[in-house]
Amino acid sequence: MQENRDIASAQSTVNEILRDDRSLYSTQFALGFRSLNFIPDLEKSFRQYYLENNPAQLRRVIPFALFLTLMFSVADYLRLSGEIFLVSALPRLVQLLALCLLAIPVYLNYTRWLGPAVMAALVLYGVSTPIMLGVINQGEYFTPISTQLIILAFCYFLAGLRFFHAAATGAVISIAYPMSQLLFPYPLPNLGFNCFIIVAFNMLGLVGAYFLEYTARENFLSRQLLSEMALFDSLTGLLNRRAFALDLEKICNQAKRDGVHLAVAMADVDYFKDYNDYYGHVQGDQCLRSVATALQTSIRRPLDKAGRYGGEEFILVWYDCSAKDAQWLGEEAREAVEDLELSQGPDARQRTITISIGIASSEPDNDFDSSSLIRAADRALYLAKNAGRNQVVMAAETPSA
Repeated sequence: MQENRDIASAQSTVNEILRDDRSLYSTQFALGFRSLNFIPDLEKSFRQYYLENNPAQLRRVIPFALFLTLMFSVADYLRLSGEIFLVSALPRLVQLLALCLLAIPVYLNYTRWLGPAVMAALVLYGVSTPIMLGVINQGEYFTPISTQLIILAFCYFLAGLRFFHAAATGAVISIAYPMSQLLFPYPLPNLGFNCFIIVAFNMLGLVGAYFLEYTARENFLSRQLLSEMALFDSLTGLLNRRAFALDLEKICNQAKRDGVHLAVAMADVDYFKDYNDYYGHVQGDQCLRSVATALQTSIRRPLDKAGRYGGEEFILVWYDCSAKDAQWLGEEAREAVEDLELSQGPDARQRTITISIGIASSEPDNDFDSSSLIRAADRALYLAKNAGRNQVVMAAETPSA
């Protein structure tokens, strides 16, 4: 029962935050992510982001790890007898192959296999290390395990292994060491101390992996939130005025290249000041969110866009849309807002919230630009307001630059 209440409480918190802020990124910041897990809608995006950014880091790590491994091989060659060196060369070769295995998805951009490749490379490296130590120490040459863990530590921290992957890898490496040493008559106190070193190293690796992933998640949310703030209106989730203007300029150029019609609609909430004065700003913000959601029902194609122009004013663009189709879409958007049935209050000049819409449609053979379309749509909106509101008015003139 308590667990069900906790789940219901958490869901209530999510819903409350989402009502006040449409951004999933700020919602996740508010909820926290100490468990290294995001809202399902964000988790998939983060994993894709992580896979896309991790290879760049690994490209710098792998050559250095290969260099260190080769340097250890040279050191073994200079200090070990020929027979012992040849036997120890086999696990050392496995280490080199492990790094080469990791290099394949990194340099060939096989991001899908990157996570498994990192885990496999670290497991192979970690398992071959104690075997090599056993071989060398059998030949009466002493090699402290700490020196052999340098490269493994380097890979562990900089390979970008996610925490739960790191935990699984660390468990395999920790178990592999004492199991592999059973192959050699190793002094028990030394074996116990080396096992302690291995476990301590993996605990350190887990702590590092946790904070690396936590930081990566934090950076992901921060970057996405900043990008969202630069492009989207924080209240409605629509494109802000600046972002819409930039998109509209590109869409106009595309329409002229393709030789198609383009329609721009300006929409304004009727008597919104009356609604805001009666219900207050909080309810007024919720009204604007509802209107924005209703307007988006007419946005159906990739080059169709909706934005908040300012205050209670919205702007839409419909690509490859004739004047007749634009008027039909405008009526559909107007009816969608009217169907919300948001009461204006007892003393208001009309019963429910409505919108007025002005639309300008370009001709494929005209020299038009985004400014001319917006001006023509704004004039049509002015006519719609003067004609009694809650209606769609098409611009009489064809926009021209």
